[in-house]
Amino acid sequence: MFGVGPEATEIGRDFFLHIACFYVVFGLATAVRGFLEGLGDVLYSSVAGIVSLTARIAASYALAAYFGSRIIAYAEAFSWGVLLILYLARMVRIRRHPAVTRAERH
Repeated sequence: MFGVGPEATEIGRDFFLHIACFYVVFGLATAVRGFLEGLGDVLYSSVAGIVSLTARIAASYALAAYFGSRIIAYAEAFSWGVLLILYLARMVRIRRHPAVTRAERH
């Protein structure tokens, strides 16, 4: 339909086969991000996104020799894991110290 040849189709198929199981992590990270942003913690969400992007780039360069072109999928999945950990840590902090984090958010 779009002029994509069999080689490009195989690369895309391979990518999605290797990243598919990590979409659960992405979904959880997105849900927790929505929770935090709903509380007004948008700045932390933005900073966590930048940290996640940096982790994805670093993982891509550091592990490209080991995984070849599949590193794109693995680095993406890794960055989602980093994002989920950062969001969960923030959520735990908010629940343990609501007064402190309320002041941080405003």
